[in-house]
Amino acid sequence: MALMIDPNAEPKDGGGNRRPDCRAGQKILWLAGMKYGTSKSGNAKIDTCWAVVGDPDGGKDEGAIVFCTFTLTQRAAWKIAQVARATGAGSSFDAEDAEATWSALSARPIEAKVELKPKYNGDGTRPEITRFERYTGDPDDSMESMVNKIEQWYNEWSAKKAGGGAAVVDDDIPF
Repeated sequence: MALMIDPNAEPKDGGGNRRPDCRAGQKILWLAGMKYGTSKSGNAKIDTCWAVVGDPDGGKDEGAIVFCTFTLTQRAAWKIAQVARATGAGSSFDAEDAEATWSALSARPIEAKVELKPKYNGDGTRPEITRFERYTGDPDDSMESMVNKIEQWYNEWSAKKAGGGAAVVDDDIPF
């Protein structure tokens, strides 16, 4: 029996199914995941995963993800403050408190400017959020559904990555 492969067919399962790439431009993002860690220079950091829940360019990037890292230093605090203003967080919070930070950063979708920057390994480009702004629209059911699906994907991906499973990240392929 032959195993026939059609490279033009849509994948039927999640095995080889990649999240769509995010192009440059204005996007509507919603926080879908975050993880605390330590940077290479020894500073505390938060790695975040943002779901593209709206794309003014005909919805082409909806369902894509963008990763963003926040370093927890006084010098870099402006970046987290910019996101908190964009989500409408009304009061101060301790960025080292995961629950308070999640509450502030995931309160509602934001509008963001995304640019393509060189990957750290020099192989291609990656989306990077360069500006966080307030989203003036109201989140709808499709946005909430999309962020919930990507949050579930992020949690499963993080668990596989932490357990040494078969999670694949384009930047970390060792060959």
